[in-house]
Amino acid sequence: MTTDTQRGLMDAGGLYLTGEDNLRLTTFGGVAGVTVVLEGRLVGDDGKIVPISERQVPNSDYTAKQSIFVLAAGVLTNAHLRASVGSVGRGGVFAILEVVRGTTVNGQALATILQGYVTTNARLAYPGSPIEASTAGAGRLRSITGTDPAAVTEISETVPAGVRWRLIAFAASLVTDATVGNRSPFLLIDDGTTVLLSAGAASAQAASLNIRHSWGAFGAANAFGSAGWGAPFPDNVVLAPGYRMRTQTTGIVGADNWGAPQYLVEEFIE
Repeated sequence: MTTDTQRGLMDAGGLYLTGEDNLRLTTFGGVAGVTVVLEGRLVGDDGKIVPISERQVPNSDYTAKQSIFVLAAGVLTNAHLRASVGSVGRGGVFAILEVVRGTTVNGQALATILQGYVTTNARLAYPGSPIEASTAGAGRLRSITGTDPAAVTEISETVPAGVRWRLIAFAASLVTDATVGNRSPFLLIDDGTTVLLSAGAASAQAASLNIRHSWGAFGAANAFGSAGWGAPFPDNVVLAPGYRMRTQTTGIVGADNWGAPQYLVEEFIE
């Protein structure tokens, strides 16, 4: 039975919670050392304002972390999410705040009130913020140093589970030994098995040279002298989990050696 007080609270605006309804915060984090804070206000059935202040430390391996915050009966008038510890920009921690029936993480979801990226300098706010997909808008820029392969071994870098990458630039140095002959490097993109894109280097590399090969949206191949060589690829190369970036070097011999790659990606949490 609805009391006059409850009717007045519901008429005042906000989201009425019965006392069995609570908040579930789910985060997907890719940055270590971050704390997400949930803050807000609830007007209880007795008309008193109850402040909300809760915290969660997201995982840093892109997996889900869930917390249930138990609330009293009343009207949730406003809430926001922010990062209070650590420094995180857009794309680092994705959060979903739901109203659920029950006190366990498996409670029945009733409403999504916040969904989007949590950052140090901006807020996700209810009411006001849109329900946003994790792949919408701008992602997180990451400059990543890959694995340094052994001599006469090709580079191979795999997109980790839980993220989507847009490849912006890729660079690595190839040192050729004294064995006579040209080596022709290619950057390959595949889905784990099937090659989807093959981009050749600006030129073949002769023996006894140390050349840094770069791939990006240059428009045309360029030789930069001692700074290295640049070769083009499309400017919107999107990679799903399990996709690979790898080299294939025609004519690789002896002690030819690729160094650790450096690549720039825009990262989205899936």
